Amino acid sequence: ALLGEKVKFGDLTLVIIDEQQRFGVHQRALISQKGSIPDVLVLTATPIPRTLALAVFGDLDRTTIKGLPPGRKPVKTLFVTSPEAWKIVRMEVEKKFQSFVVYPLIEEGGETSGSASAVEAAHRVLSKEIFPEFRVGILHGKMSNARKRQIMEDMASGKIDILVSTTVIEVGIDIPRATVMVIENAERFGLSTLHQLRGRIGRGSAESLCLITSSTTDPTAIERLRYFAECSNGFALAEKDLELRGSGEFFGIAQHGAMDVKFNYNRTFEANFREVSDLNVIKEARSAAFSLVASDPELKFSPAVKKRIRDRFGGRLHLAKVS
Repeated sequence: ALLGEKVKFGDLTLVIIDEQQRFGVHQRALISQKGSIPDVLVLTATPIPRTLALAVFGDLDRTTIKGLPPGRKPVKTLFVTSPEAWKIVRMEVEKKFQSFVVYPLIEEGGETSGSASAVEAAHRVLSKEIFPEFRVGILHGKMSNARKRQIMEDMASGKIDILVSTTVIEVGIDIPRATVMVIENAERFGLSTLHQLRGRIGRGSAESLCLITSSTTDPTAIERLRYFAECSNGFALAEKDLELRGSGEFFGIAQHGAMDVKFNYNRTFEANFREVSDLNVIKEARSAAFSLVASDPELKFSPAVKKRIRDRFGGRLHLAKVS
């Protein structure tokens, strides 16, 4: 609702964006523009590569909470086959725990419309052939809000043993009795989404397992999944995503891909986040920039720098007095 053009604020000075990875670049900018340079706090368990890159460049100060909430145990992640995953799900449900099974949002047969969705087809197989003795529910974005609420209430109250779903469960779900998360065709998900899905389990005191399956033979995808299985740190996952996919545009809307910032010395090259030396150059430049702005905020005594910045960024730059 806050994104609407008709929504006006008298004096907006603070913007807090929770689960910021679910907002688009334009959306986050639009909210901030409803005030006069408001302070902005963004919260996420999985910083997107663009955000991580902006943090390196000095636009964001970062605070990291590394510990788990009291009583929670780390979630173990395993790369398994589907049959192996079903065996583990059966054992957990027999112990009166619950499980999630997540599928990508694709249609059966690869179509995008017209046929039953992949998650509906999977629900039929799981409920009738693999787990006929258990209560298997289904949840996806095409359901009405009332129906989705009812399904989640049934899951929370223990009326559903296994919930087959799309990424609609990515955030805002708290089921302490859920101890298994199966992610089918995991190569179709980004690292941030995988990390968010994994965060839906392990919310109680019992040991929990995230099981990822994939039939891909792409070496980059396999490397990404193996890294995910070994890493539970959201910032480390974002750095890996940055390495594999790029950071996106700094003054645009793309959130991944080659950066649009170039550094000019005797030659022109694009900063490469894979090289530690480039990271050191960026950190050194960030420190120099802060010192320069602190001593000469309007760049009155740095005409060459001011001209270079205006030539590079044109009308997108606003040099304001800093109190």
